[in-house]
Amino acid sequence: MTVPARSRPAPSRLARTGLARTGLARTGPGRRVRQRLIPPRYRPAAVALVTACGITVAVLGALFYHGGSPDALDKAVFSAVWPHRRGLAPLAPAAGPVPVGVATAVLCYCCLALRRYTGAIMLALAVPAASGSTELLKHVIHRIYLGFLSFPSGHTTATFALITCVVMLLVEPPARTTPRSMRVVLAVLSVGFGGLVALGLVAARWHYFTDTIGGAAMGIGVTLVVALALDLAAARRDRSNVAAAAPRKRPRAPRSGPAAPAEHG
Repeated sequence: MTVPARSRPAPSRLARTGLARTGLARTGPGRRVRQRLIPPRYRPAAVALVTACGITVAVLGALFYHGGSPDALDKAVFSAVWPHRRGLAPLAPAAGPVPVGVATAVLCYCCLALRRYTGAIMLALAVPAASGSTELLKHVIHRIYLGFLSFPSGHTTATFALITCVVMLLVEPPARTTPRSMRVVLAVLSVGFGGLVALGLVAARWHYFTDTIGGAAMGIGVTLVVALALDLAAARRDRSNVAAAAPRKRPRAPRSGPAAPAEHG
């Protein structure tokens, strides 16, 4: 009589949800890997965007090196936003260090509460790294606006670094309980808010418009570099964990030949 093989019970919905919330994915029996910040299918686009951001900052930095006057684009944008300064200028303080710092801390807490530890690390590293790189670059390029170093815009850098983190967290969350359309709307609204803040900085006469372009490129580019570096580190750690968890083959003992017949004297 043949005994049927015992089938492995399927994981419950609660177990699957708990696994998703921790950002873990199964790759085999007993093996789990951390979900990436940038899914593999989007990595070529992320690398291309980092390259475009670097080229943008380099070209604008070369054009406005030790400069102090606006170009044609700056004049055109300022002329367009100046009549609406009463509505746009109040948005400029929203990109200050305190609001951005509070928003970063709140998002870090949310990631920790959802056990998205890599996302929390990205937030904690990307915004300060982008802002610090911008402050160093300001002294190198030395573009002056109303007596202050202006390129790239530090306010725009911090804002778009935070927005880039939000967009990446919305791209492919571990627990897909939020509809995709809602995530797309939230991402578009976040980017639109960043654009309004940039125009508010121009209307408040804190920056030229090209300063905000350079700041946005710095924020996006540095944040993507941080995310790619964290994904690379996570991939190496997962490979080492999988290799350590793999069963090791024991060396086989050499087979002994047939015993020789005993000799009788």
